[in-house]
Amino acid sequence: MADELSEEETILAGRAPEERQLLFAEVFLRHRHSLRQMVDLRLGPDLRKLVDPSDVVQECFLDAVKRLEEYLTKLPLPIYNWLRFLTRQRLAELRRRLVPPAPGAVQRAVSLDATLASDSSAAALASRIVGSGRSPLEAVLQAELQERVRHALDALETIDREILVLRHVEGLTGADVARELEINEAAARQRYVRALRRFRRVLGERGGMGSEPWL
Repeated sequence: MADELSEEETILAGRAPEERQLLFAEVFLRHRHSLRQMVDLRLGPDLRKLVDPSDVVQECFLDAVKRLEEYLTKLPLPIYNWLRFLTRQRLAELRRRLVPPAPGAVQRAVSLDATLASDSSAAALASRIVGSGRSPLEAVLQAELQERVRHALDALETIDREILVLRHVEGLTGADVARELEINEAAARQRYVRALRRFRRVLGERGGMGSEPWL
């Protein structure tokens, strides 16, 4: 059971089953934008041609409704982390069902089965550095920086790349990152620091802004 119940979990757990459906719909709505951003970052170009991020989030909602009573009985995670877990499961199932593996590809069992779409993530990280590129020159500079950021991200291990995006694009706390990666907070903190160092080094080698304070 989660160490501490949030206000959302306390309210849901304390209501009669017939009241929970409406209350849960309100709770889910608060997290819908963040879940859609999560999906958008992880769809990748292959799945993006086949499914819409909003549809994936809606399917997650339906999954959560079906499993709500079980969740409230066990309360294994804070509700937002639980919803992210269900979303990852849905993405993984969609990928297995809709995207055939490449010939000779080795299937990997990864806790973050909904893999990071590095192009989208690079664009989001680059946007934090140089803004949206309003003038033609700024747009060119941003595009160049996005390419350097993408290569820097690709040079990291999957878990390190994920940590940077979770912290700096999705805005998760250190505790939420630890839950997401299924490791303890101390290990998550160490991996975060290591990922920052590696990312800055690679970005700096490619002429990027590896020493900027945004990270």
